Amino acid sequence: LREFDLDTKSFVPDAEGCFRVGACKSDASYKSRDVLLIGTDTGKEGDMTDSGYPRRIREWHRGTPLKDAEVVFECESTDIAAGSSRYYDRGVWHDDRNRAITFYTTEYHFVFEGAWRKLDVPEDIKVSTFKDSFMFELRSDWTVGGQVYNQGSLLAIPCDKFFAGDMAAAVVLFSPSSCQSLEDKTGTLSFLVLSVLEDVKTKLMFWEYKEGTWQSLGSFSGLGMESVSLQAVDSDANDELWVTIQGYTRPTSLYLSSAPELLRGNVAGSAPLKSLPSFFK
Repeated sequence: LREFDLDTKSFVPDAEGCFRVGACKSDASYKSRDVLLIGTDTGKEGDMTDSGYPRRIREWHRGTPLKDAEVVFECESTDIAAGSSRYYDRGVWHDDRNRAITFYTTEYHFVFEGAWRKLDVPEDIKVSTFKDSFMFELRSDWTVGGQVYNQGSLLAIPCDKFFAGDMAAAVVLFSPSSCQSLEDKTGTLSFLVLSVLEDVKTKLMFWEYKEGTWQSLGSFSGLGMESVSLQAVDSDANDELWVTIQGYTRPTSLYLSSAPELLRGNVAGSAPLKSLPSFFK
């Protein structure tokens, strides 16, 4: 791991306090410009899990020895790994720590009102955020607040409501059926696009997050059996999307669009920015 300066397009010199560690399984995230959250092998016993991944997370201040960095979080030696990050999500800063207990189970901790709080959710739930809300992807049925949420569902709930125990504020953004399942989700600044497989065909479902409320905008199914891959251009700044479409007669093609344009179906018939050679007419 070695720090790189995007402005000068060169590695940060050691004389300037470069963050740098040798070759090993490491995990790193900036907490601030001069503080790095890092999990790595410093040579001390217990730094790595039995699986060989980081077990301890340290706060490493620029210009100080890594061996002196304070351990702020650690997992069990039998876990897969420990992780920590501080990230910006659509105007909101989030601090998280997690224990990857197995490849399919994780324990999550987030900072809320200045204190670390463990998320009281099943260990097999996949947790992410959208601005000031948690998003939960269920790998198994979850009974909470007198409600049963089905395996394969996607839920959203404001962080403050969740920590207050108000699960009635949760919104079901997707619930599977006998003919449809959630393949992926992509968030822009204000929109969430769900990629759904329905009867072996691609279906895109659209939600808008506005003033703390989720609003369903409908769906688009005009791509038939073509595969669609979405990636936000900059989810902190706009609603633009990189859209990659491929099918039996369409070579892999890249488009630049937006969530509203995609909902209106104004992509598949437009000229792509790039595409692979076509072999069928």
